Amino acid sequence: MKRSKRISLISLCVTLFLMNAAPVSYASQRVSAHLNPDVTIQVGDQVKSFFDANGQAVFPIIYQGTTYLPVRAISALMGENIEWDSSARTVFIGRTLSNPGGVPASRGNYIRVGTIPPVARPSVQIIEARVMHDIIIMYNFEAQSFLDATGREVFPINFQGSNYLPVRAIAQLMGETIEWDPGQRLITISDRNAPGNDNTEETPVTPNEHIEELNAFLADVVAIFDSVTAKVVRLQHNLSATELAELVVLVSGELQSIEDTIADIRRVNTSGFSELELEAYNSLLEYAEAAGYYVLITENIVYMAAMEQDFSIFAETFLHFAMNAQFKFETARDALRAL
Repeated sequence: MKRSKRISLISLCVTLFLMNAAPVSYASQRVSAHLNPDVTIQVGDQVKSFFDANGQAVFPIIYQGTTYLPVRAISALMGENIEWDSSARTVFIGRTLSNPGGVPASRGNYIRVGTIPPVARPSVQIIEARVMHDIIIMYNFEAQSFLDATGREVFPINFQGSNYLPVRAIAQLMGETIEWDPGQRLITISDRNAPGNDNTEETPVTPNEHIEELNAFLADVVAIFDSVTAKVVRLQHNLSATELAELVVLVSGELQSIEDTIADIRRVNTSGFSELELEAYNSLLEYAEAAGYYVLITENIVYMAAMEQDFSIFAETFLHFAMNAQFKFETARDALRAL
């Protein structure tokens, strides 16, 4: 799997909700694939079976030598949230539009231990599916592109209304290895969390109150940033005047929160900081200030939406502040990780 350049949720929001773009023609290609109920998926030492939202068993599909599983089954396999945004033609895994913080939520009973009895499986058969070139896959708000074992780019496929993703790519997202045993028709995904698979020795970490304080501030700013983003996303819906007025109040509250957080960061006593800690502190402050500008422009956009005014004039400015904040977040995060 090859990860593309990071695409922030914010740039996606601008494209979808702040610009008057022309309708997108959906790009898909009708193909023949193989439904393969005889292929077994094993994670660690456990065989897994997969189910759809209606509790019906679903099975691997093989297309041009690549094995695919339904997205919802894959999200359960990864232990992640999942959300489909039809207007954006985007599948969100992990952090989603309605759950930008990635707080664990109920993910349904899409995966179970054990095999489906042979009598309950359909036969191996050729099916009609669609290769979906226009569907975006976001993992924790980072756009993904996928390669097969030969390095050729592969895309999501759709079968009977469900989107499928390559098993190999998902295993790599999980940080696991994958093996294919053609004789047993068995795909094995390693499970580093399984008992006995952790061969590393944990090194005791001495708490550093400076680092803990800076990380806490970073988490606070990220929470405000994500919360405001979720409110921008709501503008894609047909909100009532009352709902828009409530949104203005909420975003104004977020603006006050980010201003308070910036003030708290500025009050930190850095006299005992090391050179690296001071660098991380300055990066954190720059990120917080950039996030503050982002929240401020967002408040203006939401206010204009509530007043039924055209807020698309702020699209370029909004994008600038959003991407600037995203860049400074990554700089601050990397500086803190280096401590």
